[in-house]
Amino acid sequence: NPILKKGQCCPFCLPPTAAVAVCIFNYVQYRSGEHWNVSECHSCQCLFGTIVCHQHKCPSLA
Repeated sequence: NPILKKGQCCPFCLPPTAAVAVCIFNYVQYRSGEHWNVSECHSCQCLFGTIVCHQHKCPSLA
């Protein structure tokens, strides 16, 4: 699974010898490179054992 690091233009694959780090979020385990939605306006990604979350533009409630 190719992963995209913030600030890079293109996704890349980890070398086969690299250890796959995991992240735990709300008692769920994610492998490095996996994305998940926290809410309609927030998503997170596991990057080498570090959770990186992003806020997205949400639809207006008005």
